[in-house]
Amino acid sequence: MSITMEEMLRQARKNVTNFVFDVDGTLTDETSRVLPQNIEALQKIHEAGYPITLATGRTLHGARNILDRIGVPGWVVACTGAVVWDGEKIVTVHALPVEEYRLAIEFAKKYGMAIFASSAEGYYEQSFGTYIDPDIILNANEGVAPVGVDLESLDPNTISKLSFAGDLETVNNTESEWSTLFEGAVRGHELFIDVVAPDVTKWRGIADMLEARGLHADGVVGAGDTDNDISWLKNVGAGFAMPHAQPGVIDASRGVLPDVEAPVAWLVSQILDS
Repeated sequence: MSITMEEMLRQARKNVTNFVFDVDGTLTDETSRVLPQNIEALQKIHEAGYPITLATGRTLHGARNILDRIGVPGWVVACTGAVVWDGEKIVTVHALPVEEYRLAIEFAKKYGMAIFASSAEGYYEQSFGTYIDPDIILNANEGVAPVGVDLESLDPNTISKLSFAGDLETVNNTESEWSTLFEGAVRGHELFIDVVAPDVTKWRGIADMLEARGLHADGVVGAGDTDNDISWLKNVGAGFAMPHAQPGVIDASRGVLPDVEAPVAWLVSQILDS
């Protein structure tokens, strides 16, 4: 039997011990800028004494700097779960297998896509034809542009995530191929395909975070919007889908947030102000 949003919120208020949020498409606008209402919401969570975690496909810098900029402590699960940072140091890194790294470069060449490589600290780009709005890239990495390189010159053992970027038609038309070639590949954005090491997901990173902090999944209140959020939304106590979320995300979540200007800020207000 389905329950109402009010009942979901009542249960979340009763059980909440910490908050986890995806970044792009959840905390941000369409240009990957964090909405001011959501900045205030994160500050309100901190003032209320609850731990915060950002779980994102972004590089570590692209998420860590959000916390630094708005003045709240927290953990970061970056690179779709491949990197976990505890507020002071990196505690977990999972590198891509070398053969998968090489295969990804060939795939990007084949379809004329751009490819972005993330290490624990670095962020690199090589384009084989696709143009991606640089404002989206800059905003997603908090103002730091990726370094243009020949990806074959990098040490694959340092790379924790790759992202293919292409126009919507190319990403859609190649889905059967990239989902077969790269185990666990997901869309972190409608134009981006994220590839991490096998068995690495946001949930794996979040589970490691929860254990290290002495927290429990049942006490998580959070939100996400794309396929890389499915793994964790279905495993936490109060995981909500954004109103524009992909169908699989909605199916995995406890409920769908209302289509308001800043759904995360609305959710935080409902939990903390009621």
